[in-house]
Amino acid sequence: MMRVQTHPKERGAALIVGMIILTIMAIAGLTMMNSTIQDERKTSNARARLNAFLAAEAGMQAARDYLVDNWDSYSCVAGSPLPSLSSVEFDAALATQYSVTVSRCNSDSIDLVSLGSQPATEALRSIAFSFQNGTEPSAFEPPAAISCLGGPCNIETGNGSDAPIDGRDHPVPDDGCSGSSCWTSYLDGEDSIPSIYLADTDFSTLTGASGSKKNAFCGQDSDNPASSVCGNDIDAGSVWGDDDYALDDETGESTAPTDTQYFGDDGELTAVMADASEAEFGTWDDPEITLLTEDTSSSGNSFQAGYLVVDGADYSRSGTGVYAGLVLITNCGTITTSGNFVIYGAIIVDSSDCGVGYEPVTGKGTIDVKYSSEALEHSGAALFSSDPYITDWQENIDRG
Repeated sequence: MMRVQTHPKERGAALIVGMIILTIMAIAGLTMMNSTIQDERKTSNARARLNAFLAAEAGMQAARDYLVDNWDSYSCVAGSPLPSLSSVEFDAALATQYSVTVSRCNSDSIDLVSLGSQPATEALRSIAFSFQNGTEPSAFEPPAAISCLGGPCNIETGNGSDAPIDGRDHPVPDDGCSGSSCWTSYLDGEDSIPSIYLADTDFSTLTGASGSKKNAFCGQDSDNPASSVCGNDIDAGSVWGDDDYALDDETGESTAPTDTQYFGDDGELTAVMADASEAEFGTWDDPEITLLTEDTSSSGNSFQAGYLVVDGADYSRSGTGVYAGLVLITNCGTITTSGNFVIYGAIIVDSSDCGVGYEPVTGKGTIDVKYSSEALEHSGAALFSSDPYITDWQENIDRG
């Protein structure tokens, strides 16, 4: 048998190759270990940055809550923190906190910076944001003291008073008024609106007050909109129809109000309908958006205020009382009175699909509807004014 001998040179070469392989493996191991450490550091830093950012967001929300509650009383000082919002603990387990500082002050806006931090990791994140004061919406302008949109209406005013349906602007009587003190005189020289707007004049009927000295319908004159006029039937100048509105210069279509304009998917009253809930009637100091879907009655000498939605129901009102605000009648609902009940503000009726002979407002007593910009403005401001709100924000990466 032949014996193979290994020379010393071959054994040395194998050793060198082995050492090279071990070195490469060692370098690869160190590289992987270093990469793992770096990944862990990156993950840890990212987690710390996120924690700091969440703290900064919490500071921004805390600033909003503070300003919503204290906008009118807060005295803004640039460079100072918002009261009680300096080094506030956000998450005890993560040891994060936030501070909110004012950077600029204006009469109706404030610029602030919310700094979130995690001191243990030295992670810092800040959010710069602007805060705008809420503004009261302008008073809702109805087409008329009573508007029937989408179909015909029959309205009988009764005989209790002169000018029961009045588009001239009236002040609101004092809360708690009774008897004759609940009637106010119109404001001479102020703008007026039509007494009644009828989308369908051909099939609508208006019955005025009996007696030669009484006029049922007073308001803006269709022949001379700069003045007001009174009358006692559907031909009164204060009773408007489609023909009393100009044509749009671009489309050539009538600019008269429509049911879809107010009650459609994007109608002017869509938000009101969405916010309506079955609740108690509001007061002058605390108006409500009240929804009536079932027949409801009230009596006595009450003063109610807000927005009232009578949806397919009958609201029966007896006694002497006042409602200050906007009344919406939908789905062929009705208001029935058997006393001297006065609405200051306006009534808007969606009379589509109700048919000929529909009477949205009726009763044995005098039906008084007085246009009042004060009532509409007061209720709208109380119900729909905006709280202070954030208008713009930007994250700043500080450290970590």
